[in-house]
Amino acid sequence: MVKPADRKVAAKWLVSKRGISRRRSCGLVNLHRSTLDYESRREDPIELREAMAKEAAERPRFGYRRLWIMVQRRGHVVGLWAFYRHYRELGLALRKWKRKRLKGQARAPQVEAERPNDALVDGLRPRPDRWRQGPFRCSTSSTTAPERLSPSRSRACPSGRVIRVLERIIASARPTGRDHPR
Repeated sequence: MVKPADRKVAAKWLVSKRGISRRRSCGLVNLHRSTLDYESRREDPIELREAMAKEAAERPRFGYRRLWIMVQRRGHVVGLWAFYRHYRELGLALRKWKRKRLKGQARAPQVEAERPNDALVDGLRPRPDRWRQGPFRCSTSSTTAPERLSPSRSRACPSGRVIRVLERIIASARPTGRDHPR
């Protein structure tokens, strides 16, 4: 039993059916004695619930926040959380849409690289004719290392030069026994 209402029912059952004292039954179900005597004075707002049902029927795709605004415009004064409680009790919650699953497609086989460090993305080869549009400019010196390439926003570097510079860097790198050069 988690909710106080359930504990209250259990405590009243212990008192009436088992003949246990109120104090002891409240202790057994872990309920404060004043909660056992509490009766809510909250009135059921029938007009509000009717207005909610009417708005929800007119606009079935509206969620509780938009319906709350529409009901307030009609003159009902209610807080958002109280409105949400009534919204759930009336069963007006929007249906959750399940994600549409696509049919499985056969994957294309992975294309093998023709030379070392040939980058493949989704089985497609890079197109050197489009590299000129890229955002890098080659600034190299005689002591070129991979970490010394300085990318900058420019279209001044032709694709052939990019390929030559990268191949020279790869060729001059010392193998370290790992998969990639240092």
